[in-house]
Amino acid sequence: MRRFFAFTLFLISISLNFAVFSFAQDNDQTKDPNQEIKYDISVTADRLQESLKDKTDSITVITRDQIERQQWRYVTDALREVPGLAVVQSGSPGKTTSLFLRGGNSEQVLVLIDGVQINDPFFGGVEIEDVTTDNIERIEIVRGPQSPLYGSDAIAGVINIITRTGSRDTQMNASFEGGTFETFREKAGISGSKEKATYALTYSRNDSKGQFDNDEFRQNNVSANAGYSFSNTTELSVNARVHDSHIGIPFSFADTPSPFRNQDTQMTVIGTSLQHSSGDYLNLKSRFSFTHLDFLFEDPQDSFSTLSKHKSKTFQAGLQNDFQISSADALTIGYEFEGQQIDASDATGPIPVLDGFDTTVHGIYAQNKFESEQWILTAGFRFDHHSTFGSTVNPRISIAYRPHREWKIRGSFGTGFRAPTAGDLAFPFYGNPNLDPEKSKSWEFGIDHYWAEHALFCASYFRNDYEDLITFDPNTFIAGNVAKAKSQGLELSQSVDQGNWHFSGAYTFLDTKDEIEKHQLFRRPRHTASATIAYERNKWGTSLRVLAVGKRLESDFSTFPSQNVFNPGYAKVDLAGHYRLNPWLKLHGRIENLLDDQYSEALSFPAPGIAVYGSVEFVFNGAR
Repeated sequence: MRRFFAFTLFLISISLNFAVFSFAQDNDQTKDPNQEIKYDISVTADRLQESLKDKTDSITVITRDQIERQQWRYVTDALREVPGLAVVQSGSPGKTTSLFLRGGNSEQVLVLIDGVQINDPFFGGVEIEDVTTDNIERIEIVRGPQSPLYGSDAIAGVINIITRTGSRDTQMNASFEGGTFETFREKAGISGSKEKATYALTYSRNDSKGQFDNDEFRQNNVSANAGYSFSNTTELSVNARVHDSHIGIPFSFADTPSPFRNQDTQMTVIGTSLQHSSGDYLNLKSRFSFTHLDFLFEDPQDSFSTLSKHKSKTFQAGLQNDFQISSADALTIGYEFEGQQIDASDATGPIPVLDGFDTTVHGIYAQNKFESEQWILTAGFRFDHHSTFGSTVNPRISIAYRPHREWKIRGSFGTGFRAPTAGDLAFPFYGNPNLDPEKSKSWEFGIDHYWAEHALFCASYFRNDYEDLITFDPNTFIAGNVAKAKSQGLELSQSVDQGNWHFSGAYTFLDTKDEIEKHQLFRRPRHTASATIAYERNKWGTSLRVLAVGKRLESDFSTFPSQNVFNPGYAKVDLAGHYRLNPWLKLHGRIENLLDDQYSEALSFPAPGIAVYGSVEFVFNGAR
């Protein structure tokens, strides 16, 4: 019965949402039927700031209100509710975490902070486990190939983390949290505006002993955002994010203790954006960014290498102009440059083939979007020239039809590519210099139904066909190209915000296949579902979330050669609540894994059991 549990959760959520919707209809007789429905604004999918109802992509927006209600401390906590997205963490907080979006792996998901790429050019993935929710306004997740606008690394989709800007009044806050596993968290922030300038700054410190010996996690985070309006038409923004973290790694392979294995990571992200708009034909945006990653792994008892470290630098510059040809026709044209530099070494010294490894990419993209009362048509392409793998062109077309103001039917087709990284090509005992770039073709068909104000139902079918998918042989540990692979599936989601009540539910069915080995792709669950219910009053609020994940195919490294086994599914229940004592003092509490389910998201790396946390938050000068 476990395999039906995920779908059952979604049906329960849908039933609750229907009930709330009916209640709202019966008790809102005075609402104007022609009143404009309010939706969140998205800037990621088409590189245009537009309402979600004008988009032709599958998009999920996680708001600040959701983050605060659920008391999510890390971005990974929020991403677990996104349909089509599987999050796999290797044990306790801070441990290596992978993202699988519609069957694509972490290297195929482009992650941005305020539009600045944070993917590690060494292996292509993201240290997403280190990214906290501090100072975050919202998170936009666009599913499906975005290479035509964003280039390599966006073959499966884009996650854009957008930070908060200062409000009219100066706001200050501080919080202190403690809980299970000797967890402590301190946070302080200030934000505001003065005349034409805005600012926001947050610092936090996180410490946890973890579940086992050598399972500690320590982290410092700084997030800053500033803006200045030179005039009504010209605006400058600057954002920066810095974090450093240390983790102990309690296990190596198959539950083997590792008392000295540890990892240190530092990330610095700096981005600037200058926007100027004057008329329909001049809406210019220039962007400059720098990302620095410093990674160190040590283990004196490791049989392969006692030390591994690398530093990577990514420079990006871009220029984009939006032409409003008519009220129904918009043309976007842009150019981007990306330069990457990597230095890597091990216990013997610098790795010659990787020390000073440089790549450059020049990209030109164009997109035309036509919109009428009933039709939305978006077509575009991107030309990229990679210094190692040459040139590639990737088109994308999407179309939507609105038979009624509450309905939208949409479909899309696009291609994508991802060039092998320096680690894929040359990392000792893993790299393969003969790798080819990954390529994909993707189709999607979906239906969106806007039932009432703040109510939305989405259903999407998708299919991705991959060629030369980069993976590793679990027996040789050498990277290679899987000749062909596919993923297809169904995503369902429902959200309702009505008065004091908030409901959401999601279900994903995913079918993946390695066409050569004739088995599923590793760590991709066939069934995933979540359901959340929250209730808020003026002084207090509570929320309950249930997450259910089906079994996943994995390699069991306790045997040699390794055997393919299924990691059992699991269900996790989280409870959170808060109470405001007065305008400047607020109490928070949450219980994670309320039912103490014993499971491992990644085989042989146990997830934490039941954990209880409590915090006190001080707010000043009208801050919330």
